Amino acid sequence: MQSFDLNNIWEHILQEAKKNMQHLPDALYLRVTSSLIPMSLDSHSIHIGVMQTFVKNLIDQQPQISKALQDAITTVIGSHR
Repeated sequence: MQSFDLNNIWEHILQEAKKNMQHLPDALYLRVTSSLIPMSLDSHSIHIGVMQTFVKNLIDQQPQISKALQDAITTVIGSHR
């Protein structure tokens, strides 16, 4: 998949994640999403890098954040198949 496709899909994922995370402070959304980097995309999954261990741990330990991101990914990738 081309880089443009990955970046375009990533932008849609971030928009969807923002909707899913409306109940959380904006600063938390920005902190989490600004530390994520889309690495690759295939027909079944997106691989995301995390620049800070703190943010990775936050996502792993906070179900409301991990679920919001997972739901956004599922929604967007499902609509691009």
